[in-house]
Amino acid sequence: MASLRGSTGDRPGFGRLREAYELALAGTPMADKSLAMVELGRALADKLDAWDVIVRWAGEDVQGGPRTKRPAVPLHDNVTPTVYLKVLQGLGLVPDVQAVKDGDGEAVGALTGNVAFDPDTA
Repeated sequence: MASLRGSTGDRPGFGRLREAYELALAGTPMADKSLAMVELGRALADKLDAWDVIVRWAGEDVQGGPRTKRPAVPLHDNVTPTVYLKVLQGLGLVPDVQAVKDGDGEAVGALTGNVAFDPDTA
């Protein structure tokens, strides 16, 4: 598969997220029972790396068509990043951080639970 966003170096054909995923896996021993989750992570990383291109192609497909025709994909995918994070957690590829702190040092949530996201402070 040709890289849609460009590779960061060693693995031509991989996007940046997929390359980082492969590098993290290389240093982590996996049990055979984790192989399906590893493959799901690869598929999700590839999808995330290619998302902007997929949306652009969908937009190009509807140009010149009837005004009521909508792109075949939504402009935003809010499911894939969440599932990808769960895969990373399941494989033990994210740090075990207990609390997320606000600017004053107060704990505002745990990475393993629900963390409120405020775009004004991000």
